[in-house]
Amino acid sequence: MLDDLPEGFEWHFPAEVVDRSGPAKPSELSAALDDLVSPLPDLTAEPSGIVEADSNVFLVRLLVHGAGAASGASIRLELSQVWEFEDDTPVRVREFTSFTEALSQARQ
Repeated sequence: MLDDLPEGFEWHFPAEVVDRSGPAKPSELSAALDDLVSPLPDLTAEPSGIVEADSNVFLVRLLVHGAGAASGASIRLELSQVWEFEDDTPVRVREFTSFTEALSQARQ
């Protein structure tokens, strides 16, 4: 999936989860995701629903779970992604830890 993103694409991680000053571009995304999941080798993200929030805007709900490699501590987190398209081309994804906030942002 990451190989097919256009160079102008932006991935905005949730501020509560990832300390990053700005969005990741496709050339940075693989390394950013590796940094994020390396301490959680069994991390999975399962989609639990997709909502068409507006024309060319989709909201994807995810259930993320896994355990820390060193600590064994488990995590369970709900994330919502707002995917924005121009025609059939993805241009931006923004992630939120609140479905309500994601839905509000998707409809703006």
